[in-house]
Amino acid sequence: MFRPEGLEYRGGTWDRIYDALQKEYPIEARITRVTWENNTPVWELDLEVARGLVPSSETGLESHELMQKFTGQKVFVKVKGVDKKAGIVVCSRREAVADTREELLKHLKVGQELDAVIRVVTPKRITVDIGGGVLGGFAPGQCHQKQGFKAERAFRARSAG
Repeated sequence: MFRPEGLEYRGGTWDRIYDALQKEYPIEARITRVTWENNTPVWELDLEVARGLVPSSETGLESHELMQKFTGQKVFVKVKGVDKKAGIVVCSRREAVADTREELLKHLKVGQELDAVIRVVTPKRITVDIGGGVLGGFAPGQCHQKQGFKAERAFRARSAG
């Protein structure tokens, strides 16, 4: 289910959170830090009225070691549980991305160029978001700069095969 752009919730942020839980649609939130809960690394999200928590198993990342690199970035998550009294909202990025990936793959074509956001850069890997949190990665040597952009830099990955 998709929320109309510009929809304002009359009851505020809690209504938005409960609506997302009930209707199972993703909401966007900024990752404020990585912390530990019950011996598990979790992202803490800024949900204005509550702490959003995304356990490492629900980040959708290959390794919990990448979690710190996403601090400060916005991600889409699905609300999985709410404890309003404690001010905690448990979320899953993995489920939000899975839904997006399914829709995205229906529309992708070989040779198609996509806009992407670089999410993580390490000496051995560049990780990009190709839409809705769907991540792709490649070695730095597999990309080249596309010409013609003044204010932005666009990159295209070459197929490894």
